[in-house]
Amino acid sequence: MTTISKEGVYHFDKKGTLEKPLVIGRMVRFLLGLSCFYFIYALILYGDGVIYSLNYNAMTWFAVIVAFYVVNHVVSIGFGKKWGRKPQIILILLSAGLIIFSLFTEGQVLGTSFVYFLYAFLFYLYLHLGTSMILSSIIGTPGCEMRSIPQLYTILTGNQTKEHYCPGFLDNIDGWEMKRFGKTKTGVDTQ
Repeated sequence: MTTISKEGVYHFDKKGTLEKPLVIGRMVRFLLGLSCFYFIYALILYGDGVIYSLNYNAMTWFAVIVAFYVVNHVVSIGFGKKWGRKPQIILILLSAGLIIFSLFTEGQVLGTSFVYFLYAFLFYLYLHLGTSMILSSIIGTPGCEMRSIPQLYTILTGNQTKEHYCPGFLDNIDGWEMKRFGKTKTGVDTQ
């Protein structure tokens, strides 16, 4: 296997560079995917109420903060592009613009246009992330779970897609699990 460096956030490597996650890594991905789908379920079931609950619901705030934090990885790694912080910057600018619009038109921060935008963004992000997590747990995507949809494409068509290490905490879980079971985590140079 080729050794890669974690320097720089986005770098896509050839197939076979990274190891597949083991049982615990897959279970964690599956549970995280289920939690993403639960949030989508809440969005569908309670609609705008979930977003309007930002006024008093800590879990909704947590879901929004996580979404703003991971949007770069979900979009860039998921689509295989080196967009860096552009998705997050665009999201922040659109949100700020809609908040200002809401303040002028409705006299409130959580106006209709901002709420629907936030609703659509959260629905997309948690659907993409949840699908990737569940799929990754099933097919054992090496590295980042956001590459699971391209990996499924590889499985179905035989066309090769690139791998990407997991920039989140799941990489630590995978490394710990491989050490615990006497496997070496080949392919990643953590120095």
